Amino acid sequence: MESTSAFNWSVISLTEAHLASLVDHYMQLSQDDLRLRFFVGSPSSPDRRREWTTSLVTDMFKRKTSRQLGVVDPANGNALIGVASWGPCSKDPKIADFGVSVVPAWRGKGLTEALMDQACVDAFQNGCTTMRVEYLYDNAAVQNLLRRMHDVVPLKWGLHATTASLKPYEEEVGRQLTLLAALLEAVDLSGTPAKL
Repeated sequence: MESTSAFNWSVISLTEAHLASLVDHYMQLSQDDLRLRFFVGSPSSPDRRREWTTSLVTDMFKRKTSRQLGVVDPANGNALIGVASWGPCSKDPKIADFGVSVVPAWRGKGLTEALMDQACVDAFQNGCTTMRVEYLYDNAAVQNLLRRMHDVVPLKWGLHATTASLKPYEEEVGRQLTLLAALLEAVDLSGTPAKL
């Protein structure tokens, strides 16, 4: 995928230790943003919305069917400014489902592309061959992202959905594995780092 960003965002894997940061991220989104991301309405009361969001995020980790990724605010290492999730489709584990959200102040800076790229690499490394994005027709941000992707194939299912081949990510996965092998080779297993 082409990146429109001048930044080199560092995407991290999120765990249950990031639960509070994930809830805070989703609390920064409008009700309409949450509807576009999760396809359901959220409570309007801030307290009820926090409970709803906490339950949603807790369920994500309980199910262990999806992987969570995030980008942290460079000025505040605890704040997640962008998050994404991907997981194998229950009907076909070769297809990975993808979802993403970015807080309003950080949109248009390439975060979505960075999160999508990392999700595609992760999914490919885990045996998926296709990434699927389901979205509502009025989600202009996702439609813009999909226009920039390669090999996009529209599907006609319940929600509007599009798939993209993960084959272009094979080279990046190979590059990352080669780099990891070189780093492991450069480290003395006795605990003393070798000179590079």
